[in-house]
Amino acid sequence: MTPNNSSTGRNILTYFRQFKQSGHQLNFYNYQLKTSLLRPFSVDYFFDNSNSMRKFTLNVLERNLLSENPQLTIVTQLIGRNREQQTYQEMLASIQMNLLNPFISEIHMLQESEIYNSDLKQMIHSEKIKIVNLGRKLMVSDFMEYSNKNLKDRIVILITPNIYFDHTIVHATKIGFNTPLMLSRRQLFSVEKAQCEDKDNCLAAMKDTHDALVFRTTIPFSRNIISKLKTIPLGNYGSENVIMRLFKREYNFEIKNPSESIFLYQFVKPYVNTTINLRRV
Repeated sequence: MTPNNSSTGRNILTYFRQFKQSGHQLNFYNYQLKTSLLRPFSVDYFFDNSNSMRKFTLNVLERNLLSENPQLTIVTQLIGRNREQQTYQEMLASIQMNLLNPFISEIHMLQESEIYNSDLKQMIHSEKIKIVNLGRKLMVSDFMEYSNKNLKDRIVILITPNIYFDHTIVHATKIGFNTPLMLSRRQLFSVEKAQCEDKDNCLAAMKDTHDALVFRTTIPFSRNIISKLKTIPLGNYGSENVIMRLFKREYNFEIKNPSESIFLYQFVKPYVNTTINLRRV
């Protein structure tokens, strides 16, 4: 499948191409045959059979290794006030990367308004997108109520809109209903020369961040928990402590953060002429 010949499609690909000449190991378009399975896929993921990560993915799919697991479904919200803003382009790019991920079957967009729906419909694999008019900012309680009604017996993932997964999200199919996950992101910079002596250390998970919640919806979320999360959006400082405390008290669940097994990334485009030391991020 090829991108639509729309302005939005061109904007997304233009944004991706900012990474093309990057010497950083987490760039797009610049993968090689020796690419490790620990590297995130490029936007060419589906289109080149020599990509080692594509081979890995095809092997998993052909062996039907996911047959006994529920689908991986993302819930998020595309937000913004200006299509030309950098942050809006970052969100579009992240949503596009998740659409390209073969282990993600659907992305449910609980939208504040219909303004940006046309952008979502123009993306590659937009058939995976389910758009719902929520009419307000997405809270954790909205995610839980929606999951109770529409996403039973799945692996359901609530993420902030500027986050994307690589193929390691397949590990989420292993979780039980009593082991929800709260995942920390890695950072992706669109810089030509990342100033870092040890890139693996630079790209370690930022464990003070919590940008994704993962649940197996075998049992519904309780009304008590939902009522206490009506003013809690994902990503706000301290929200993870509220969520972990509630699940411990209500179900005696321990929320885990397997940040060395499941990788998620955030786009960050620094200002021009700004020096970035990844060790300090």
